[in-house]
Amino acid sequence: MVVENKLAHFRVHRTGTSLRNHPRRSIFLPRITALLLPLIMLTVAATTQPVSAAGASYAGADPRLQQAVAWSARQMSSGRLWIEGGATQCGKFVENAYGVTGLYPTAYDMYRALGDSGDPRRHTLAGLWDAPAGALVFFEPTTRNGHNGHVGIYVGGGQFIGVGTGGHVRQHSVGWYNDNIAHFLGWAYPSAGWPGNSTAKAIGTSTTPVSSPRTTAKSSAPSMSSAGKAKSASTNVSVKSRATGHGA
Repeated sequence: MVVENKLAHFRVHRTGTSLRNHPRRSIFLPRITALLLPLIMLTVAATTQPVSAAGASYAGADPRLQQAVAWSARQMSSGRLWIEGGATQCGKFVENAYGVTGLYPTAYDMYRALGDSGDPRRHTLAGLWDAPAGALVFFEPTTRNGHNGHVGIYVGGGQFIGVGTGGHVRQHSVGWYNDNIAHFLGWAYPSAGWPGNSTAKAIGTSTTPVSSPRTTAKSSAPSMSSAGKAKSASTNVSVKSRATGHGA
């Protein structure tokens, strides 16, 4: 009997302890939830924050970025040499990727207009991982690039596509280019006024001149001679279109 009474007392004691502790544990859960909820909301807000006015409302929703990456990748197999007067046209290449041409005389001028401001993190290699594919990546002016700077199209994974030595379109690691060719200046979104380029052909002077809508509509119109085509192409090129910059 003594043993049974002690066992019963022990069971009551354990049950009472459990009942007394149960409400206390139930209070902790909402308190922890209340503390974690603001952190969760801040994380969600940071991942959906709009980009600057230079880009679209949301980088992922801007079709121009994907168009620029696709267009740049096609240029690597196009055989075109982006060089005029001995100077490689890295700036013009980037402009054409977004459907414009002749806006900046050099890549560094483009950087000063689009990339030389904003979040300081954008000017570091670590901040490059925040850049969407299609962003513009800039490198400092050096004697190697004629003090014109260099610019390319970021394609993700720390890689970019741009015009290299001899006018060839090449893909490089941003880190490698920073260490061996010219220091990384930063990345930027394209100007909001750039329409984008969904075609495979470059804008402006090219090895195969693009026919105007008027010429295309009149199938019976006589074709121009080779000399005439060259003259027409040269007169359509703005002085500003010489957006120079040498690569590797």
